[in-house]
Parts: sequence; structure tokens; C-alpha cells
Amino acid sequence: MRKGTTAIALAGAALLAACVPQVAGSWKITAICPPQSQYGNIRIDAQADVVEIAPNVFRGTVTNNLQQRGSFDSRLDGDALTSRITWEGLGPTESLLVFDRASGSFRGLDSNGCTLSVVRP
Repeated sequence: MRKGTTAIALAGAALLAACVPQVAGSWKITAICPPQSQYGNIRIDAQADVVEIAPNVFRGTVTNNLQQRGSFDSRLDGDALTSRITWEGLGPTESLLVFDRASGSFRGLDSNGCTLSVVRP
């Protein structure tokens, strides 16, 4: 391969990698819940730590300012991340998040009707 062609191939690979959401790592979660949610009208702040266990399959732990802890399983399909959190002593919560390429964050809803914002700390 010629020098110029190698540079173009490397630049293309870097651009492709930048387009794929990087899910593993630490995340800060903000949930804004409506009055009809199981929590009532409240803002919940949480921290999640995520590891990739297989391509596009993730597991992790989450803790929030309500002193709740949980574990979750997630799957990434394109820009959509589906998750199921199993909370200690509570029922599960499911969520659908969509990756926002401009901000590098996820936005979505959970099964309690809470609006979610998930960003890097």
C-alpha cells in the first residue's frame, strides 16, 4: 500500500470508530420522573459503571441518590441501547436510550415514564 493510501485508510478507520457509541466506562444518569411514576415527581441522580461482556452486550452496576443499588444488562443496536436494571428490593426497570452523536451522550425513557439523560462524568 502506498503511503497516501495508508493515511486515508487509517483516517477512515478512525472516523468509523468515532461513529460507534462507546458504552463501556462510567456514566452519570439524570432521571426526571413524572408524578405518576413509582417515585412521584422527582429528579434522581445516579452513577453507572459499565463493562462490555461481548460485542454490543454490556453489564454493570448503578447507584442513585435514593440509596438504591442495582445491576443491569444492556444491548446496543446501532444507536439504540436497551437496558434492564434489577434493583435490590424493588422490581426491574427497563429503558430505551438513543445515542446523540453531537454530545456523545444518551437520551431516552424508562418503564416508569422517567426521562433519562446519560452523560460521561
